Amino acid sequence: MHRYFFTTKDTFINSGSDQITGEDFKDKNVGQDEVLELKKVFFDRAFHHPTRILVQFNVTDIENYISASVLPNDYKVNLRLYETEGTSGLTEEYKVAAYPLSQEWDEGVGKESDVPKTTDGCSWLYRKNREGASEIEWATPGGAYIAGDEVTQSFSSESPDINMDITTVAKKWFDGTNTNYCLILRLSGSRETSSGSF
Repeated sequence: MHRYFFTTKDTFINSGSDQITGEDFKDKNVGQDEVLELKKVFFDRAFHHPTRILVQFNVTDIENYISASVLPNDYKVNLRLYETEGTSGLTEEYKVAAYPLSQEWDEGVGKESDVPKTTDGCSWLYRKNREGASEIEWATPGGAYIAGDEVTQSFSSESPDINMDITTVAKKWFDGTNTNYCLILRLSGSRETSSGSF
């Protein structure tokens, strides 16, 4: 039996800048963009910066469904994300890691194509940034997360669609061990900032 739950909010955050204009993306919000971009950006064949994805679900809905259903004790909670058309063709081995966030964040109202950029919402530097209010920084730029609760999915010359088992993370939300600020996804370890394409 499968049951699907959709995000209540999602975005991606960007640690770089435009190499032509110099515009900084670290405070840019894209919370209303249709595409979540987990990537490494290169300029002139040199690594420039990574992006990360943030997703949040209504964990109470998931927990209520599990409680009301007759599920085996070894049930699984998986995160599913799909590549957009035209971005396949990856050939190297790489690993995507997901961590529970340790701070809440605002999705925001921006899109990748906004000119000028939108800063209302979370970004690489800020977890909250509303017009007329002071910015609230992440404890760590790029999103504060619980590193010890890492879950991963490895890829090797295959579709980049994510189908990651996040059961251990979800159970810590259900039992109150961790507060549900949901997930941040990044390329695992040193691969995120290495000079290789992945």
